[in-house]
Amino acid sequence: VKAYLMHLQEMLATALHMHPTYSHPLLQPTIAPNKNPLIILISAQKGLCGSFNDQLLYLFSNAQYRLGASLITVGKYATQYCQQTDSGDLIASFHN
Repeated sequence: VKAYLMHLQEMLATALHMHPTYSHPLLQPTIAPNKNPLIILISAQKGLCGSFNDQLLYLFSNAQYRLGASLITVGKYATQYCQQTDSGDLIASFHN
C-alpha cells in the first residue's frame, strides 16, 4: 500500500509540475464541519491478495475520519468487513 501511495504522489506531483496553475475543486481536500465524509473503500475481489486486504482494512480500521462516515465498498472483502463491524453507514457495495 505504501509503495502504491508513493507512486501515486509522484504522479500527482509530476502532473502539478507540468500544469502548476491547474485547479479543480475535487482535488482540494475539504471536509465541511457539518457534513459526514464519504469514503470509497476498494479491496481485492479474490482471496489471492490477502496481505493487501489485511493492510488496507487495518489502515481503515485505525483511521479516525471513518467515524460517522458514509461508506461505499468495492470488493468482497471490504463489503464483508464493513458489514461485520460498526464502520459507518454502508450506503452501497459493489462485488460479485
